[in-house]
Amino acid sequence: ETDWVFIVKDESMDVTKLVHTILTDLRETKQRKTRFIQRILPVTHTCYSSMEDISRTAKEMLQPLHTKDPKTFGIMFKARNNSAIKRDEIIEAVVSTQSTG
Repeated sequence: ETDWVFIVKDESMDVTKLVHTILTDLRETKQRKTRFIQRILPVTHTCYSSMEDISRTAKEMLQPLHTKDPKTFGIMFKARNNSAIKRDEIIEAVVSTQSTG
């Protein structure tokens, strides 16, 4: 069984800072403030599941990471009820957005 909690935000809220604050507090106080915090992922961007939209969104999302210092990142791929997109193709498309700048 999977339990989901969605926090709907307005544009003024930075969800990555929110998640960072929650996890930092957990690490520093060693006190869980919820029974169900196993994994918390900030969702900053969403798009339609097509190669074009995924590539465009990845480029938009990863653009702020372009600096003189190389960065590393991971890609978590999960597709449900969709045979139109392939894992390796999506990963290659996301990686190529970084190599082309």
